[in-house]
Amino acid sequence: RLSGRKLVTITLRTYAFMPARNSNTEAWIAFARRLDSTKYLPLFVLDTERTLDPLPDIFSSFEVLREASWNVWLRMALYESSHVNLGVNNGPLFTCALNARTRLLIFKIITPSIPQTTEELMSKLGFEIGGQLPFATPFQQLIWEDDTMETIEREFVKLVHQIEESETT
Repeated sequence: RLSGRKLVTITLRTYAFMPARNSNTEAWIAFARRLDSTKYLPLFVLDTERTLDPLPDIFSSFEVLREASWNVWLRMALYESSHVNLGVNNGPLFTCALNARTRLLIFKIITPSIPQTTEELMSKLGFEIGGQLPFATPFQQLIWEDDTMETIEREFVKLVHQIEESETT
């Protein structure tokens, strides 16, 4: 299915618990639609809670790998195979950050209305607000902004440029 294109994995959080932390699904769909289909193949990994639900129509024109939602080994193999992995702050995507063979952008690190993702708690946990994980590669970045289509696209373009620059040097 890749046909020479690069895989771009989008991991969605659509969990019923603390929905303020969820992905901006409309922005992710818009971003996926705007990707150059001759260069990239977007693939969605659904929230584990939703993976057995009927697939919403908005995903009908995209690749969705449901099995990666509940198979950790498959998920990590997918993340390693992807040119870039994207999503919001969630447990499964943070496992990607622990693997130096992955490239990723994690958005929406702070959700002020949620006790587990306030600036105060994140600071207590050792995060430098606005900073990066100390063990991250240059291609693994925390984006301290919400997942709007404009922010996703801007950061994706920056990371792809950075990747391409590293491949020519």
